[in-house]
Amino acid sequence: FSSLPIEFKGSSVRQPLIDISDKGKELELVAELPGVKKEDIEVNIDEQSIEIRAKSEAETKEEKKNYYFHERSYESFQRRLPLPVEVVPEKAIAEFKNGVLTITMPKKKPEHEKKGYRVQIK
Repeated sequence: FSSLPIEFKGSSVRQPLIDISDKGKELELVAELPGVKKEDIEVNIDEQSIEIRAKSEAETKEEKKNYYFHERSYESFQRRLPLPVEVVPEKAIAEFKNGVLTITMPKKKPEHEKKGYRVQIK
């Protein structure tokens, strides 16, 4: 096989490029998912992590006299990330436009606000 010009590679799962930003009261995640359709994306969020899964299928077909070409490709995308702060998963909002997935997740408010207290020295 070493003399063949074709390179054989094992299948792999590609991880989408992701940015997570702190926007004050919420976290914003932006993921690049080129070539993926909205209906092929799955997002799962809990209070401490987020998982994005997507699949992409492409098919090329070319027919000419005495020539036939048919090629298919399948890719899957998967990424699970811990979140830097706890969020409220049921209030998350996702938007997909031009191959970019944007997810806004409100931060979970602490049960007890941490207040500073000055101690008197006697």
